[in-house]
Amino acid sequence: MYKIMKTKIFCLSLSFCLTLLNISHAGDFPRCEELANGYFKSSTNGNEEQINDKDLSLCRTACKANDIYGCFVVLHKDPYPELDSDALQGKICNLSNSNFPNTKLMGYICFASGLGIALNHNEVKQNLDLAKTFIEKACNTFNDSRSCEFMGQLEETLNKDIAKKYYEKACSLDGISGCYGLGKLYFSNDKQQARKYLEKSCAKEQPLGCLLLEELNRQ
Repeated sequence: MYKIMKTKIFCLSLSFCLTLLNISHAGDFPRCEELANGYFKSSTNGNEEQINDKDLSLCRTACKANDIYGCFVVLHKDPYPELDSDALQGKICNLSNSNFPNTKLMGYICFASGLGIALNHNEVKQNLDLAKTFIEKACNTFNDSRSCEFMGQLEETLNKDIAKKYYEKACSLDGISGCYGLGKLYFSNDKQQARKYLEKSCAKEQPLGCLLLEELNRQ
C-alpha cells in the first residue's frame, strides 16, 4: 500500500518525514477526527462524550498509522494504551502542525511532553535535546507562553540575546514570568526597560517581579 510504503522510506530530515506522514494519513480516519473535535468542544463546555469499543479500536489502529486524531483520542479515552502518556504526547507533538484546530491544547501537549522527558531523563543529553525540541515547538508553533518562559530560562545562562527573544514572546503572550525575565535581564544596563517589564509582571502579581521592582525603586 502506497501510504504505508512512504512511511518506511529513510528520511534525511525529521521535519520532512513528519510532513510526509501527516499528508499520507490525512483524512484516512474521519471518525477519529470527528471524535477528537468532539473532545475539543466538550472540554470547554464540560459535556464530555463517552467512546464505544468499536471507535476506540479504530482510533488505536489510526494512531499506529500515525494519525494525529487517532492518537489524541487514545491519549484521552483509552484506559489501557500501548504507549504511556509521555510517549503518546510526544508522538502527537511530532505529528502536529499550526493547522491543528486547537493550538492552545497542542501547545500544552508539546510542553507537557518535553517537560516530562526533561524531568524523567535529565541525565541523558539525547533526551534533553528531544525535550527542548518539543518545548521549542510549543513556543514557536503554538504560542504557548509557558514554553517560551521555559526556553528563556534555559537560554539565560547560555545566550542572553536568545533568552531575551523567548522572554519577549512570552511577555507578549501575557506570560508574567516572561515579563519578569526581561526585567531581570535589563536590570543592570537599562533601568527604563527594566522598569517597564517589571511593572508589567508586578501588575499581574508575579512576586519576584514586584520584589525586583521595589529594589529598582530604591536605587
